[in-house]
Amino acid sequence: MSRQLRGYSQLSQRCFYDYHSVLLYSAFKVIRFFLSTPPTLPVLDARLTASPYIFDRAVDYHITSSGVEHSKMPDRVVKLTIVNDFVCPNCCIGQHELLTAITYCKETLHLPISFELEHMPFRLINNAVLPEGTKIDRETFYANRYGKGGFEKFATGITKWAKEKNIPIAFRGVMSQSTLAHRLALKAGQVGGQELQLPILFGIFKANMEDGKDIADIQVLAEIAAGAGMMSKGEVVKFLESDELEKDVDVMCDKARSVGITGVPMIIIDGKWAVSGGQSSDVFVQIFKKLAAAGVSSTGVYSAPSPFPPPVVETAIYA
Repeated sequence: MSRQLRGYSQLSQRCFYDYHSVLLYSAFKVIRFFLSTPPTLPVLDARLTASPYIFDRAVDYHITSSGVEHSKMPDRVVKLTIVNDFVCPNCCIGQHELLTAITYCKETLHLPISFELEHMPFRLINNAVLPEGTKIDRETFYANRYGKGGFEKFATGITKWAKEKNIPIAFRGVMSQSTLAHRLALKAGQVGGQELQLPILFGIFKANMEDGKDIADIQVLAEIAAGAGMMSKGEVVKFLESDELEKDVDVMCDKARSVGITGVPMIIIDGKWAVSGGQSSDVFVQIFKKLAAAGVSSTGVYSAPSPFPPPVVETAIYA
């Protein structure tokens, strides 16, 4: 069965980046990072009914269940496990480039592949460096971390990319831990599945990267959640002031590090190949073309693609 999901205009007048619209082209699976009792949510296949590059207005999305019958042989399903942190500018870049590649492969190349995306939380900054509850001016934090010259070089690279893509990434505001934001994203998945979790993810990234807001501020997160229709502000505040899902986030972040992930973004493809850093969309397009060329199967058993060149490396992290 199918239904219409209206655009999330309540988040703010400019709640989505262009890559946010692209994200809804793909299917998001519920976050299941070695949890013993993960929430059970439907896997959705989200397809845009409008241009993937849309600013300043709500967008309609056509959501169809993955269980729908197809008259043709099913696409090769590519599972992408995206490990990132809301405070990481390179995660914003990596996600944009990945989703640009997905759109190009689906709309322009018409490759016989579809995607299941799994968002995994990660705390990039160790609590010893930035304890929970601590807030540091963002520019000061980066200058202390990289040195003044290192920060200027880092910021120049990010700003150049942001201008080219018309995505206003900001270095203003404060740096704080993202635990509360990750908890809110998990709660959204439990409350309303991916249809609700998606605008929450979008709102958090926008608030931090574009608006320079503090995503460790409960009121900021409450506004995002209430704008998405997740809960009332009072309910969100009550949830975030509790310890609900805090252990879940801790377990997922700790286990990410235990299996060797020390930096983000990292994209795990079918649990077999890892791509780290903010790679260009061209890298992902070449990967997806190889996967598509390996063939599709009505049984879900796929042939192995030809070897990938760097920066792709084999991994067993999510095998």
